[in-house]
Amino acid sequence: MKTLKLISIVIISLFVFTSCDEEDTIIDINTSFSKQVNLVTAASSDVTVSYEIDFSDNTDLDEYLNRVNGVTINAIKYTIISFTGSNTIHGHFTLLSEGETFGPYDHNSILNDAQSQEIFTINDVSKLSVLANKLKNTKKLDVSFKGLVDDFNTQTTVIKVDFDLTVAVQAL
Repeated sequence: MKTLKLISIVIISLFVFTSCDEEDTIIDINTSFSKQVNLVTAASSDVTVSYEIDFSDNTDLDEYLNRVNGVTINAIKYTIISFTGSNTIHGHFTLLSEGETFGPYDHNSILNDAQSQEIFTINDVSKLSVLANKLKNTKKLDVSFKGLVDDFNTQTTVIKVDFDLTVAVQAL
């Protein structure tokens, strides 16, 4: 009889201590938010384009909107997709979000950068952490991309901006 009780206690203990509560299981979802920004400048003037990152716009996160435990912004990347204007144009771009400023990032030849499709990475960890915390708490982020091109003619610069994220969520 003692053996049966002991075996029963061991089996019950195994179920109690080894069962996994799905509410405690955290999974990481790697995703990104991409936006194409069109900056049209004339007469060496600053131009700012603003937009919003919203978790509800991302299909990777649809089911997990109310289960976000943490957000890491791994990097912000931008690529100059196209440029219409003088071949020798110098310009600079600044990314602004939630009181954080990234840049200005100088480009000696925007046309060359557009032709090369080089990816420029912004990875200031302390500032990205501030933005990640805001995203975790509000699920939204206001972003502005500001540009200045040194020319008195009209210039059009198309820039693709990517926020690469890892979002920690409770499993469903």
